[in-house]
Amino acid sequence: MAQIKSESCAGSSSKACREKQRRDRLNDKFTELSSILEPGRAPKTDKVAIISDAIRMVNQVRDEAQKLKDLNSSLQEKIKELKDEKQKLKVEKERIEQQLKAIKTSFDSMAQLVSGIF
Repeated sequence: MAQIKSESCAGSSSKACREKQRRDRLNDKFTELSSILEPGRAPKTDKVAIISDAIRMVNQVRDEAQKLKDLNSSLQEKIKELKDEKQKLKVEKERIEQQLKAIKTSFDSMAQLVSGIF
């Protein structure tokens, strides 16, 4: 769009022409921003509305990012707790297996004693 609008200034380097080109580029960027903020709808032309929508969207994205960071921290803490619990259960399992082995050894010894008596 800026090229078509600026063609009337082609070859001219006057301050007014450069200012018009700058405004045209700025307007093109506002139109682009408007179409990004509300895809599928006709772009808004009110610059204040476009900026307001952009601010609202940036704030929403920032809030969502913070929620995701908080959720990530919470999940990382939960992972740590689960790993600690897993380690405790592993230690407890080893202890129970040792006790079971000792009971089995004791039982086998008693069984040999009983079978030796009879």
